[in-house]
Amino acid sequence: MTDGILHPIASIEAQAGYRLLVIWASGDKSIVDFGDDIRRGGIWATLRDEAKFARARLAYHGRVLEWPEPAGPDGSPRIDVDADGLHEMAARQRDASRLSRLAPAGPGEGHAA
Repeated sequence: MTDGILHPIASIEAQAGYRLLVIWASGDKSIVDFGDDIRRGGIWATLRDEAKFARARLAYHGRVLEWPEPAGPDGSPRIDVDADGLHEMAARQRDASRLSRLAPAGPGEGHAA
């Protein structure tokens, strides 16, 4: 049961550089980069330790990605992302990557002298 989640997560695997390999219930795969969020700081700053970042886990039958630390006053995780939000994040990153590859080279870039 996914309770309205369109893109449930089947599994995740931490990668170097604050990235996660996400395997969706559909079988599709995405690499999601959290580096910008972590460098920006705030609550994400606690995940600068890659060992803590690698503790990412699934909750609620693949509907939520969460990190057990930092925990809130009640012991529940304070950092979580719902599966559809994570899917949207993956799509934005994928689209940005495609656009950067399609952008024309600037002066002196990509041309032989």
